[in-house]
Amino acid sequence: MTVSDPHSHTLALLRRRCAMVAPCAGGGGKRRRALLLLVSATVALLLFYAFYPTSQDLTHVFYPTADPDQLSDLYYSWETHTPHGLPAPPRYPVWIQATPLPPITPDRTIFLLETSGRSEIRPREWCAVESAARAHPGYTVLFLTATARVRRTALAAAVLAFNNTRLAQLDFAEVFEGTLLEEWYRSRAVLRSWWQASHMSDALRFALLTKYGGIYLDTDVIVRRSMADMDDGAGLESEHSVAAGVLKFARRSALPGLFAARFVEQYDPSDWGANGPGVVTAVLLRRCGLGGLPLPPSHCGDFTIFGSRRFYGVPWPEWRLLLTPAQRDTVLERVDASYVVHTWGLHISGHSAPPGSALYQLAEQHCPLALAASGSRF
Repeated sequence: MTVSDPHSHTLALLRRRCAMVAPCAGGGGKRRRALLLLVSATVALLLFYAFYPTSQDLTHVFYPTADPDQLSDLYYSWETHTPHGLPAPPRYPVWIQATPLPPITPDRTIFLLETSGRSEIRPREWCAVESAARAHPGYTVLFLTATARVRRTALAAAVLAFNNTRLAQLDFAEVFEGTLLEEWYRSRAVLRSWWQASHMSDALRFALLTKYGGIYLDTDVIVRRSMADMDDGAGLESEHSVAAGVLKFARRSALPGLFAARFVEQYDPSDWGANGPGVVTAVLLRRCGLGGLPLPPSHCGDFTIFGSRRFYGVPWPEWRLLLTPAQRDTVLERVDASYVVHTWGLHISGHSAPPGSALYQLAEQHCPLALAASGSRF
């Protein structure tokens, strides 16, 4: 079966539209202008549907029906024979099995999420886990994945050998059970989203903090220092937005529940940011009584809206600075007081951090295992 190319389909529609318009193009000026407006609107609409990002269907990930134990015979790889009569090498595990969701200590857990169903965890993601574990020896760093297993690498094994790291499989129904997000999950509204993995991650972080409290981290961060004694709160990403990439709230706090309520009430499957940073911004600003721009760092009773340098010292439009050796000192000065450095994984994906760059130096200091495993490809 031939798979149609959406771009070819768009061009064909444009050709047919132009063929319909051409015979009329010689009319009066008003007619020509009207036809040009029609063609322009049609082109814009077709290009929107041709190039707008669509999401992978993650129904099987979020609503699993297969028994993961059926895959157990794939967790090992071995040779049954070798040429020239040489002894067969011993069988060895090629996967690391994620455990079921373990007992969670309230307010003493750091959550990181992988919700796309990938079994290949990238070195920079392991860097987030490693740096969080090094900075928080008194916390459990819980890496929750949507899959039952991840690819075994020397780096994965080394990071999970820390005494405060855990790899566990997400049980979506269990996490959402008893929260305001339970019915939203059951409704499968996320399957209408063009950013299914991202929106599911938004919902999960609010549910986890509602049930257990603690710290949530995106997987494209490097943790520089402990957040154990830091106030509850979130950080400004810009003068008009509070980001959702780093969140700290105690289980007794009402705010994660307010995030969940806002998420359910105004869930928008067509807007990438409305359900994460949009939710956090709206709730915290209302609780703080803030309205005008620019938004200031603010302490509001039992939580703080931190300034952008706390977690987002390098704003996303300037992500290339992290990879530019000539800008290393500038970047390191910016993040000197940061607890976390957000590295904007969507943008730097596919770009290596050269020696001498700020990202390379931060990795040397805070996730040396991840850097050593990656070498020049970090």
